[in-house]
Amino acid sequence: IQLFNLVTRSRRPQVLRLDNLLIAAVQAGAALMTILLFPDYLFVFRMAVATYHSFGKSLFEICVNPAGVFLVATTVASLTWGRRRTLAGFRNVMLVVAWSDTLVVIYQREGFAYHYYPLEVMILLMLTALLLDALQTTAAYQKVLAYAVLPLIGFVGIVQGTEVRAMPKQTGPLLPLVEREAKGKPVLVLSTSLWASSPLLSYAGATSAWRYRSLWNLGAFYPEQPAAYRTNAEMSEYERYLLDSLDEDMRRHPPQLIIVETGDDKEGFRGGRFDYLDYLRHDQRFARHMADYTELVDVTRYKVFRRR
Repeated sequence: IQLFNLVTRSRRPQVLRLDNLLIAAVQAGAALMTILLFPDYLFVFRMAVATYHSFGKSLFEICVNPAGVFLVATTVASLTWGRRRTLAGFRNVMLVVAWSDTLVVIYQREGFAYHYYPLEVMILLMLTALLLDALQTTAAYQKVLAYAVLPLIGFVGIVQGTEVRAMPKQTGPLLPLVEREAKGKPVLVLSTSLWASSPLLSYAGATSAWRYRSLWNLGAFYPEQPAAYRTNAEMSEYERYLLDSLDEDMRRHPPQLIIVETGDDKEGFRGGRFDYLDYLRHDQRFARHMADYTELVDVTRYKVFRRR
């Protein structure tokens, strides 16, 4: 909102409105409190930047996503619609934000569905602005086009909003088990995929035993299953932090269940193969934690351990 106010000359006085200042103050306060209350945050940020490319996809895969195609089409429509329209300034701001987000997605080269969510929101806002401008125009064909598109957008929204989707990564059958065994208790999920723990833990009413919801950076340390793992002295500061934080959090929040992804085609590794338990058991601290657990059951591609 403040960015839009700054770049639009007629709205610059709005920058100093009390509500806008309060919004900016809340955002700045949240950022400051995050750094003060979680001093590891900046380290984890550096860790993310250093290990982001373990999930890398080709540039072609990133760009042919439907969101990218729609962004190009929306950009062309917005730039050719006319700069003197009422909402032209707003559309230009949305274009800058959308293309900035696109550059971030291209840099990350991960291409997960949720990376495109902000981009899709920007596209919807630009389309809405285009339609509102079209309804105010004197050109008959533009009004007809706008009235024809509006029901279509509404229909797509209803279909998308009411669609019943299966839980990701074959975690659906785990839901009743986790809810029965660990509702209101910590659970540790070992997988490089964020979708293995989310939304499973939320739906089951469980909490995450570890500050990380996934082993998302493990593929950067070991792109494929190695013949031997690094010793503590050979590890980077990031790999050492990963193991230290796991030990610390398991002592602080002993998980009721440990869920381990065991199937092939794991994300972040060449060939998709990596044995999480074999890797972690080389850390004596984790091996001692695992001595408190017994194997409970295999569900789809996951092995579940329960605390004794």
